[in-house]
Amino acid sequence: MIVLWRLSLDRSLSYKKNCENIKQKVHTRNNLLRHLTSTRWGASLRTTGMALCFSAGEYASPVWSRSAHSNLVDTALIETCRIATGCLKPTSVRMLYPLIGIVPPEIRRAVASRIERVKQQNDACHNHSLVPLRLKSRNS
Repeated sequence: MIVLWRLSLDRSLSYKKNCENIKQKVHTRNNLLRHLTSTRWGASLRTTGMALCFSAGEYASPVWSRSAHSNLVDTALIETCRIATGCLKPTSVRMLYPLIGIVPPEIRRAVASRIERVKQQNDACHNHSLVPLRLKSRNS
């Protein structure tokens, strides 16, 4: 296994270990968020959850977003939404994200991937335009 920055690559490029690490990191931060529910921070739980959990859960998401193991991260982020809204497990997942006012993670990852793709296409180093065969003359 190779670790690049904070992204774990395995031989099959399934990103399983990376998704497990992210899930564990979000789970740890969810525990911090649970402790804040009993304090007077109740009004800003959404902001705190976005800052703590969603930022960790979406790190380098354009790389691993199409992995079969991305659902591990999604379950941890669903738990974040449940903590921030105070909803119980019988609440439908489809209803959690509108309640908290956050776009679902799979859509956020798709948008992040699309943004990265546009950046790569517009980058001068990756621009594969045809080079003119001759230089322009100074004296036309």
